[in-house]
Amino acid sequence: MSTLDIIPEPLRTMFEQMATSIKEVAEQHKMTEKSYEVQLRGITEKHKELAEQHKELVEQQKELRKEFAEQQKELHKEFAEHHKELAEQQKELTEEHKKTEASIRKLAESMGYYGNRLGEFTEHLLAPGIARSFNILGYEFDADDVRRLKIKDSETGDNLTEIDFMLENDEMFLIVEIKTKPCLNDIEDHIKRLKIFRHKIEKEGHELKKIIGAIGGVIFEKNIKTATRKAGLFVITQKGNDVQIDVPNNFIPKIF
Repeated sequence: MSTLDIIPEPLRTMFEQMATSIKEVAEQHKMTEKSYEVQLRGITEKHKELAEQHKELVEQQKELRKEFAEQQKELHKEFAEHHKELAEQQKELTEEHKKTEASIRKLAESMGYYGNRLGEFTEHLLAPGIARSFNILGYEFDADDVRRLKIKDSETGDNLTEIDFMLENDEMFLIVEIKTKPCLNDIEDHIKRLKIFRHKIEKEGHELKKIIGAIGGVIFEKNIKTATRKAGLFVITQKGNDVQIDVPNNFIPKIF
């Protein structure tokens, strides 16, 4: 007879059930440990994977910082070179500007010189026949007393205007402006000149006479002639070696 045979049936059944429960618990524990190991391996692998990814990100960030630093360095270098080029170009432009200004000044001086010479030539070309031509119209100017005048301010001495030719008789002054090619501005300027002359002689107490005006030109365009006569000024043109005074029948000179 075995030991179990002497154990009462209820107790033996209880022991058998306990043994079975212990066996089941052991099996469950074994399965739980196995599951835990699997989960732990999974977590370990995931951790390892994340660590590798972190390492890669660190390397990428390091590479990006390096590339950014190199780009910044290159951009700074390009900017410095570009700034240097601009500075050199600015210097060249400044030098060219100075040369251009010098050339313009020289050209202006030359033009002023030749313009003055041309004006003198025009005046000498027209001057001799002016008195003679007006005398033919009955004005009786002294042909030997054709004067050039500079009108100055009596108080400051400033030059107010210049008169190319002035002719005079007992009743009036004839003030003539000579231009190579008269324009509309010359008409306005001459009217101002006549008014300045009138103010000057009145202020200085000279004998009051009538003042008439004329504009002479080598090249006189038709519309400028019309505007000159409309302003009450005589038109003097060149005709061969002499001058001609164009006086339409309805023309009346303005008295200033």
